[in-house]
Amino acid sequence: MLGQWSGLSVSASRLWNWVQLMGKQAQSELNAQLSAQALGTELTCEPIDARLAALPLAISADGVMVP
Repeated sequence: MLGQWSGLSVSASRLWNWVQLMGKQAQSELNAQLSAQALGTELTCEPIDARLAALPLAISADGVMVP
């Protein structure tokens, strides 16, 4: 779909490796946030960059937004 809409191409193995890396980072961040929440720390939402918010189209896969 990304190739059809943007002309970019990504190999399946490169995409798989990227998803695995991002998944490990997300899991690590989630664990840190859950630990902080268990201690009573108030968590803040991640801000959305104004440029991203203004874009008319974004593709989302596995929680990652690509303008």
